Amino acid sequence: MPNDLEKEKPGVIGEVAGNLGTVFRHLLPGVLIVGAARITHPAWFCGFKSDSWQYITTIGVIAVAVGNAWFSLNRYVVHQLLDYIFWRCGLQGPAKSDQGGYLDHLAKYTREAVIESKAPKLARQHVSFRAASVLLIYTISELLFVSAFWSEDCAITSSLTARIVLGVSGLFLFVLGIWQNIITRRIDAAILHAGLVK
Repeated sequence: MPNDLEKEKPGVIGEVAGNLGTVFRHLLPGVLIVGAARITHPAWFCGFKSDSWQYITTIGVIAVAVGNAWFSLNRYVVHQLLDYIFWRCGLQGPAKSDQGGYLDHLAKYTREAVIESKAPKLARQHVSFRAASVLLIYTISELLFVSAFWSEDCAITSSLTARIVLGVSGLFLFVLGIWQNIITRRIDAAILHAGLVK
């Protein structure tokens, strides 16, 4: 019969599921950026040797660095700006109350959600995963835009049709990202700060 310590150990699937938000934040953006660069700028990769661990390591380091930088810009510029707009529009969610400004409300909400919240761990993981997924949607939409306007002439993305499809897809996906951002904001408030949701 397994003891209590063994019962608490998550399996491989549990470990992966518990860290999906981290993967979405720190690894996938870089992989997507390098993939988009490979498709839109094939000349950059003509000297790439896929059988060389030095090349693969270098690409991996570049992917992690660029992916984290892109994630930070999305999280602390795009997402924060949209969150401020949602707050100004009076949408229910974090940092919304009757007194003080946005920064005061955001600081108070963060303190309550991180330090004082009694929300179950699974609920916190759900909110974290949804937020990471929204940021990944923004990343994909932005990559579609960049690919639409910045491709080498020899790339499959250089034709007018491809550019239109990429641009329209990027716009559509960005709008869907905003919609998911609003939903996640509401769920975040309902789970971590139930008093804010009417």
